[in-house]
This record gives sequence, structure tokens and C-alpha cells, in this order.
Amino acid sequence: MSPDRLLRRLGPALLLVAVLVSCSSGSAGGDATTSTRSSPPVSGFVQGTDGVLLEYRDWGGEGPPIVLLTGLGNSAAVFDDLAPRLTAGHRVIGLTRRGFAPSTVTADGYDVPTRVADDIAALDGLGIERALFVGHSIAGDELTSLARQRPDLVAGLVYLDAALDRSDPGLVVFAQCAPLAPPVDQVVDLSAVLREVDGQVGLVDMEAAARLLELQRGGPVPAAEVWRRFYLGPGGVVLDVEPVAVVAAMDAGTNSFTPDYRGIAVPVTALYGDDADPTAAFPLVARASAEVKERLADCARRIAAVKRSAGAERVRDQVPDAVIEIVPGGPHYFFLQQPDLVADRILATARRAGW
Repeated sequence: MSPDRLLRRLGPALLLVAVLVSCSSGSAGGDATTSTRSSPPVSGFVQGTDGVLLEYRDWGGEGPPIVLLTGLGNSAAVFDDLAPRLTAGHRVIGLTRRGFAPSTVTADGYDVPTRVADDIAALDGLGIERALFVGHSIAGDELTSLARQRPDLVAGLVYLDAALDRSDPGLVVFAQCAPLAPPVDQVVDLSAVLREVDGQVGLVDMEAAARLLELQRGGPVPAAEVWRRFYLGPGGVVLDVEPVAVVAAMDAGTNSFTPDYRGIAVPVTALYGDDADPTAAFPLVARASAEVKERLADCARRIAAVKRSAGAERVRDQVPDAVIEIVPGGPHYFFLQQPDLVADRILATARRAGW
């Protein structure tokens, strides 16, 4: 199970109480610098394998390409705040993997080898012969595979809470922590954040959805990503569009893969969230009761320990020159919370690669 998958399972009660507080107290935006990009990114489609169409998102820029790969359940729009910080000396492209709109949804093909084959096909279709790859969460397995299978394509790797062996038995801690969220009706008056129209129960408006995601992720989520994560149902009620079957298949494919970093010769940077801090491991803990905070504090310590052993320590052992860093106070989506820091580390990796 991935960290993002854990946040989904922990979500209902904590997410709703977070939205209630946010809606009553104004924006909970972070300190990230606002992008100064004057024009929106250009989106289109490129061929993957087996007839699949993958969305690409092009933020422009000139110079050696940087390719951004998403975590579980996200589209390339999740990088709309980070990407413009990289375009001064690079062309920056993002891909939305199969199964998540607006890319093709398929019945299968969510294992790591197929995802990597999709990535390679997309690069070919975009005319990208070599790139610096940046991957969030489950995309780390694609980065590792690309570097080992097609080193000619890879100038460098930046893992955003992504260099982790998700087949490690120790990661059972994620599933063990999931039931600790209290029942929804014990923490919030649901009438304040939900409404029902024609039998459909959803959030009151898209602004509440944006705040929900911000509080869940620990940083502001780009507007385009919010509109891909939710949609307006009957009477304007806001509904979740997450493809549950796809997420489960992707999770299974990722959890059966064991990354091998040996032989990777390009510059590697592995950034990790500050999981020992419960408010970073679970951004909504600050909105919960003291009892919930204590329960999740123990989970945070255990998650940090297993991510060291199944993540950072393995990278260090197998890639001695790798730059490994814990982002202070950083949640799993620390690139949303601290885009300037993340952009700095990506560009530093590019310089180390002569890119």
C-alpha cells in the first residue's frame, strides 16, 4: 500500500472535519510562491502501448527536457504549480498515466512493466530522446525501471517520496494505521459540508472540494487537478470521480514490484516526507482530537522507520552517490506545500547531470 493510498483510507472522518474547519475559517493556503506563468500549459494526447492514449501536459520552456510523472490517482495537472519553476532552462512535460482522466481507462495494464512501456512509447511520440525524470510516489518504480532498462533515455532521477520498496512486508503498517480514523458522525456535523440532491450525496461546492484536497495533501492543489478529481453532479453537488477499480489494480501492480537501484549511474536525488512528524505524515491530524493525534503519532513513528529501511537506506546502499533528504515538515505531497524547495532540488540534480 502506498502512502497516498493510506491517506485515502484514513480519509473520511478527518477529511470532513478538515473541510468544516476550513470553510468556516477561510483559506488554509501554504507559503508557496505563486507561479508567474503568463500562459496556461498546453495539453494533448500521445500514443502509449496497445492503443492507449496518454495525456501530456507541456508547460513550455526551452532546453533539456524534464519529465514529470504522477503519483497514484493524479493527473499531470497536479504539477501546475511546480512545473513553471523549472521552465527557465528546461522544457517541462508531464504525463497522466493510463486509468486516470483524461488518459485512456483500460481493464488491465496497471503493472509496473506496462506503465514503463507506456512511458517509453510516450517519450518516443513526443520526440524526447533523453530527459531528467521526476516521479512522485508510485512513479518511483517507473523511474527505477527506466534507468535500468533504458539508461540511454535517462539523464538523472528525482524521487519525490517515491524511492520505496512497496513489496516490503514492513509496509503493513499502512494498513494497520488505516482503521484508526474515528467514525464520521463522532467528529463533525455532516450537514455543514455535505448535501444530497436526487439521491446523490456530495460536497457542498467545488471550493470545499479544493480545501478538502489542500488539507488532505498538506498543500494547495492546482485548480485544474481539483476539477479532474471531482465533478458537478445533479443540482451542483460535488462528487468524487476516483476510479476505484483502477486504483486497486495500480496498487496491486505496485505492491508486487521490488525496485533494484544497482547499476544506476546517473545523478539521483531521493526526497522523503517528514513522516516522523504526525502532522506531516497525516496533515489532517491538527484538526482531529487529542486521542486521534496520539494514535497517529505512533503510526507516524512506525511509518518513518519502515520508510527508512525500505526506502532511504536501500537507495544509499545501492547508489552511494545519491543525494537523500527529508523535507522538513513535508507531507507525502510536499511538492505542493514547498514547490520552491523541490524545484531547487530538481534543478540541482539537473546541474549535477550537466543537464
